[in-house]
Amino acid sequence: MRVLVTGAAGFIGTHLVSNLAQSGVSVVVIDRNKSLLPTISSNIRHVVTDITNSAAISSALQGVDVVYHLAWSGLPLSSNEDPNLHIASNLTPTIVLLEACAKSSVKRVVFLSSGGAVYGHAAKLPITEKHPTHPLSIYGVTKLAVESYLDFYWRQYNLDYVVLRPSVPYGESQNTRRGQGAVGVFLRAAITNAPITLWGGREVSRDFFYVGDLVKACLAAADEGVKRGVYNIGGGKAISLGNLLNMVEEITNTKISVTCAPARNCDPSSICLDITKARHGLCWEPEVELSVGIERTWTWLKSLNFTQAISPKSRILPSSTHGDSIPPSLHHYVEHSASPLS
Repeated sequence: MRVLVTGAAGFIGTHLVSNLAQSGVSVVVIDRNKSLLPTISSNIRHVVTDITNSAAISSALQGVDVVYHLAWSGLPLSSNEDPNLHIASNLTPTIVLLEACAKSSVKRVVFLSSGGAVYGHAAKLPITEKHPTHPLSIYGVTKLAVESYLDFYWRQYNLDYVVLRPSVPYGESQNTRRGQGAVGVFLRAAITNAPITLWGGREVSRDFFYVGDLVKACLAAADEGVKRGVYNIGGGKAISLGNLLNMVEEITNTKISVTCAPARNCDPSSICLDITKARHGLCWEPEVELSVGIERTWTWLKSLNFTQAISPKSRILPSSTHGDSIPPSLHHYVEHSASPLS
């Protein structure tokens, strides 16, 4: 099998490509900067291009069976500040990609949507895939638009798809410089003694889960026996930011300085996804306990060489985002400190 991965230099993309390559899968990776792309295996082919380059994309898709579309730029807050830029940077390139896929040998597209952004405020927890979708950000609206385009391309061109809606992944090689991601931001604060601000306070809750478990869901989604559709992917149970902070302080043996601030209008107060459909349809469920995943991430973070000055304050935005195409790879990350998603 040959697969193509967009956003291969991002947090999730790096882990996914590494796993695919080590499994012997032929991988084509696309990103705009080759210096950020994984170089871990000879069976990885790098294509340095923007996915709006239809000719380059069409060429890269030759012989490809499955496309993992992870490339995404922006955050919920930034998308609301400049909707036109967010749409131009994400939706338009995705349509170019889908057009190319429809005219190629691609059998399935696996898209990473966002379980933290598409639903909005939860009417009931845990959130099933049938929950109303009322996004609080252009980020979430655009993710939903891509889901609709995927359904259109299936009906019109028989291009199969699976949509994964992850809640809040965390783990090694995540980038905390943007203050996005509770686990990474807390661990970064523990190692740098930087204060943090909790948007929405200590009672905000999320179902965090380890990036390795998300990669397993991505791999399962490519199986031809998996039915087309949308699947929630999450930790299965939520934890408040206050309790998460206590866990991080215990694991790191530190005390973190915290200030609470009102929630932003793009932040759902609670995210806990119902993953029953994924359990049955993907034969998937999270395996790594939160404390174990945090310990792994802490061990990795302590191994980094923080050569750049640390910002005086790290802020945490508790909404969930995934699949950025811009975040640094592990080598780049070592030079600039740390930062995950929340």
